[in-house]
Amino acid sequence: MLSFSSSTGEKPGLRVTLSVALPAGLKLLGVVQPKSITAKDSAGTDLTKIEKSFHGDLQFLEKDQFSSFDDDDKKAAPAKLTLILAIPSRDAKTFSATCEAGILIGGPLKAIPIAPAKDWTALTAPELAGIGSRYKLTSKGGETTLEFENETAKSVIEDVTITTGGRATKSSGWMSMNGALSYTIEAPMAADSKVALNVHTGVRTAPLKIDLKDVKLP
Repeated sequence: MLSFSSSTGEKPGLRVTLSVALPAGLKLLGVVQPKSITAKDSAGTDLTKIEKSFHGDLQFLEKDQFSSFDDDDKKAAPAKLTLILAIPSRDAKTFSATCEAGILIGGPLKAIPIAPAKDWTALTAPELAGIGSRYKLTSKGGETTLEFENETAKSVIEDVTITTGGRATKSSGWMSMNGALSYTIEAPMAADSKVALNVHTGVRTAPLKIDLKDVKLP
């Protein structure tokens, strides 16, 4: 089920917010860009002529970076996507858009232990087979950084936990740069420290079809 609201975003163009209702226990992890897309306003303007992303590709869909859970009652809230289109004509009153894309969804979290490797090491757990990235840990000044060679890990891993002397510390955030990914854990590594990746189970891609007709422009 999709609902939408239209608004002009910070970048030039039209941004359409879509809410995707997922079955209980599932979470939206990412998006698969459309294989095909058509979008025009009522004046005939082609709305697929958007600017390229930082990586040089066309990104018509974005996943909301915030949590898809309500912090007050812990109930699952509709996941949100943004459809990004070009600037409509001033003379246009409505727009229509159709595309076939995909969403990456996953189930409950499972803690997967990994070795506290200081050098680049392959991920061997079956749940991590699709990531295709090595990792390493660096501890300095009371803080530990877990690095991955590519960003694919973010689509499966929710966060990272270091447990030392029975005390568990979760990662405080992550950063993506130049195709690599890193998590920051505000705790040092010790001889008895154990590291675990909190991974979404049952990760799969589901088809997503968007079909908007004669939507009133803001």
